[in-house]
Amino acid sequence: MINKNRIVKKVNFITTAMLFTLLFFLVCKTSLAATDNQQKNLLPKLNEKARAFWDISLDSASYYSSRAISYSEKHYLQSEQSAKAYLYMAVALFYQSKYDSAAYYAMRGLEISDTIHSKWGEGFANNLLCVLERRRANYQKAIDFGLKTVKIREQLNDTFNLAGAYQNLANIYSMTGKPLLAIEYLSKSLELYLATRDTAGLRLVHGNIGNLYLDLKDKEKGEEHILRALALDNKQELNYADNILSLGTIYLEFDNEYDSALKMFYEAQKIYQSIGIEDGVATADENIGVALLKMGNNQEAFRKLKKAESMFMIIGDSGQIANVSLSLGKYYLKVSDFDSATLLLNKALRMGQKFKQSNVVNESLHLLYRLYKRKNNLGKALAYFEKYTAFQDSIEKVLISSRLSNMEVKYQNVQKERQIELLKHEKEKIQWRESRLLFLLFTVIGIVLFVGWILFLKRKKERQISKQQEKILIQKRQLAESELKTKRIKQKEMEQEIEFKSKQLSTHALNMVQKNRVLGEVKQHLEEISGKVKPEFRANLKKIDLLLARNMKTDKEWNLFKMYFEQVNKNFFQNLFARYPKLNTNDLRHCALINLNLNVKEAASLLNVSPHTVKSARYRLKKKLGMKPGDSLGDFIRRV
Repeated sequence: MINKNRIVKKVNFITTAMLFTLLFFLVCKTSLAATDNQQKNLLPKLNEKARAFWDISLDSASYYSSRAISYSEKHYLQSEQSAKAYLYMAVALFYQSKYDSAAYYAMRGLEISDTIHSKWGEGFANNLLCVLERRRANYQKAIDFGLKTVKIREQLNDTFNLAGAYQNLANIYSMTGKPLLAIEYLSKSLELYLATRDTAGLRLVHGNIGNLYLDLKDKEKGEEHILRALALDNKQELNYADNILSLGTIYLEFDNEYDSALKMFYEAQKIYQSIGIEDGVATADENIGVALLKMGNNQEAFRKLKKAESMFMIIGDSGQIANVSLSLGKYYLKVSDFDSATLLLNKALRMGQKFKQSNVVNESLHLLYRLYKRKNNLGKALAYFEKYTAFQDSIEKVLISSRLSNMEVKYQNVQKERQIELLKHEKEKIQWRESRLLFLLFTVIGIVLFVGWILFLKRKKERQISKQQEKILIQKRQLAESELKTKRIKQKEMEQEIEFKSKQLSTHALNMVQKNRVLGEVKQHLEEISGKVKPEFRANLKKIDLLLARNMKTDKEWNLFKMYFEQVNKNFFQNLFARYPKLNTNDLRHCALINLNLNVKEAASLLNVSPHTVKSARYRLKKKLGMKPGDSLGDFIRRV
């Protein structure tokens, strides 16, 4: 026969197994979907973290970019986020002055952006390569990348980043001795930043305009723009360090306030070091060296300048090497080491001419003229002086100053327009506030009137309630007085009843005393005559004597006495026994008689005992109650 129970168990087992398998499949599917979503969001998150660390920790920025690149390569991704991973790595490396590595990652980001036709990526990559090539002194390449950036951002109508592209071109043209073009692009950048009200952009423009004025030896306007830039700065950012470096240059070159200049240079260097900007640290060292040289601390100045030169050579920043060579030339000229000075000043001159650094060329020519004049080589001194004066293009300087003045006027006009706009806006705000105040005033008046009406109704209601409560109180008082009268009547009745019962009790006690006394006297006479009568009468007399004795000691009368006593003295025996549990029935009887204020004789008569026995009993009672011999037993019991 088929075992049905076994078949049912097998079916249940198979069903359970299938359910668990289905549940496991659903959990796995959900887990995989969640993992896919997490993986999908991982790359943007890594890029965001890398971007966030640019101004805080370049090592952290490089770490997150490296993770983003590894993830992108592992999954063979070709997207805008993949391009960002390479480009953000390039930015971190650029700030660390690792220009060759930065250029490699920037080109990889540009290749991905070209492949996927990402205009954002192309614009970002070209802009970054523009800045990179400028740092590597490849100025023509930098200009080419900069112009491509401008074209892409104009196509995208990306005014915010377009202004930055104009800034980069302005910096290159300023460095390569084309100040008119620099001013043209700065002017374009300024217009866009003013239109978009971009604080960070305005900060950069003010810094660059300030540096242009300083190149023209216009300290007042240069300082004005540097201070404007500083007013917009966050004190922990890279731009703040750049601007206080420029402010330190003003203290050094124009005010001869060397201590203030050094303070600015060291503060800037501290920020560069905290972020990891190596070329910034080197530039600060160079400026510190120049300041120390002017202060007469030649040995420390030389050490700082050589340190800066070494760092710039490691970085590969040719433009800055030219500047340091010029500063070292000044040092050797000051310590009268003319051979070393000649070598370094000529090196600075060659590099300045090669990289079109007009300031370096101009100052190198002037220092070489001074050097040969000190060596009494008047022929060469004259030759360099002629080159120096020829290089000084005063007409161009006037034109530059004019362009800068025009840009200043344009900036001031925009600022005035903005102030007018702000005043209009402020007026509108005042009008709006006034209308709001009127509205609020009427609202408050309405609320006050409404609240007043509510309070009036409330008080009216309260008065009605108060009157009702007063009536209720009068009724309650009358009821209380009535109850009090009833209570007094009852109390009086109770007192009368207690008085009656007390009288009953006293009467009963006296009757008992009287009865026992009479019976005692009769018993005594019987005892006296029993010896005188004939023997045949003695038996009858004996019976009478026993009857009298029984009558004198009956409990019935005592129980009746106890009942009357407890009616007058509620719970007397119960309370006494509760406090003194060692008391016996005889003790309680004595206590009751003492409470009735019966003397020894009366108590003895009532109890049918001798007075001596009562005295002994009361003495023992005192001991049980813990009393002293002189204490009043009556007072003590009545207190209980």
